[in-house]
Amino acid sequence: TTQTEHYPARLDVDYPESLDRVTTAFRIIWIIPIAAVLGILSATATSTVTVITETGEIWRTDGLGVGYASPTVVAGRIYALGNSGELHALDENTGRPLWHLNLGTIGRAAPTFADGKLYLTEQTGHVWIVKPGPDAGQALDQDLLTMPDGRFAEIWGSVALEYGRLYFTAEDGLYCLGRKDVPFAITQ
Repeated sequence: TTQTEHYPARLDVDYPESLDRVTTAFRIIWIIPIAAVLGILSATATSTVTVITETGEIWRTDGLGVGYASPTVVAGRIYALGNSGELHALDENTGRPLWHLNLGTIGRAAPTFADGKLYLTEQTGHVWIVKPGPDAGQALDQDLLTMPDGRFAEIWGSVALEYGRLYFTAEDGLYCLGRKDVPFAITQ
């Protein structure tokens, strides 16, 4: 007997009667070289961080490999998570790289800053807490989320913080990490 995996959502495609196997095979054969070229271009491209105002470009920093995640700006620093999971800290006024810290392999979500720390996710199931410093970032904590079959849970979004807890979504649902004994109370 075969065992079927159950997913929270399933997409069933109802193909029209006119779509036959030859047409489908032709479409697959046609898309393979296109996908290969796009993959090569995106893997070899270097990304640029640029700040632009009404008067024009202020500065540009090339070669960081950023492009998916939005940067986070705090107290004169720009924190950007690179496509390859590298956290970069730059000077807000000059764009000069100050330090970088490897957090994994695939960065897609913007860093969240709160309580003097950066909260980050990495696509291969990692959730990080980093203390940014003037010359380096210090990883304070890292958790790996896994699926029931043992593989990592894919995380594509940023962290939201409230009530001393981290909230984020992964491929299988919404997560809340934190201490269970802390009440959900609004403080003023």
